[in-house]
Amino acid sequence: MGNYLGLKLLLPFHTALPSQTRPQPDIRLNLAPLPQSRNLIYKKHMKVIITNESLFHNLCFTDKPKSGFRTCYAFSINGVVTHLRMRNSTSIFSAELSAIYACLSHLSLLLPPHKFLLLTVFLSSLQAMQDRHSSNPIAQRIHTLLHSLSSSSSSFVFLCIPGHINLPEHDVVDLAAKQLLFSSSIPNPFPYPCL
Repeated sequence: MGNYLGLKLLLPFHTALPSQTRPQPDIRLNLAPLPQSRNLIYKKHMKVIITNESLFHNLCFTDKPKSGFRTCYAFSINGVVTHLRMRNSTSIFSAELSAIYACLSHLSLLLPPHKFLLLTVFLSSLQAMQDRHSSNPIAQRIHTLLHSLSSSSSSFVFLCIPGHINLPEHDVVDLAAKQLLFSSSIPNPFPYPCL
């Protein structure tokens, strides 16, 4: 069916490095169970956490809105937003992982070493990334990329934030993605096809 539609399947990715020897990504899910709230006290607590972490890290945000059958994602690195409309057949989960992979791919182009804090609402994707034995091809590529980046003395912390809590930096990424949602142009952004 993939050939009939002109799509290529993304095959599993295998490296010479056994998954047990890859370092576990630093993924913090402790904020994920908190409810979405625009409460000012709640927002202040989130800002304190992010401000404390940003003293030691460069900030990155990811987001992926979906409307009907249209999907896209956006991410920012130190305030510079990049966004991409994906194929209509792309699942939300694949769009989430693709956003993280694209962000990490852009970070890999920067001269090391760096410390990055990637804030995202993608709880399911972060949980999948915790599994070093994941069969998901995008998660496998994320693990390989993280291993490569960590060997250059760069470090990453992934922080799951609970939905949209009115953080201006994240709202900019969300708005950029939503504006792209109704674009008729669907490019193939990376050397791998979207799922």
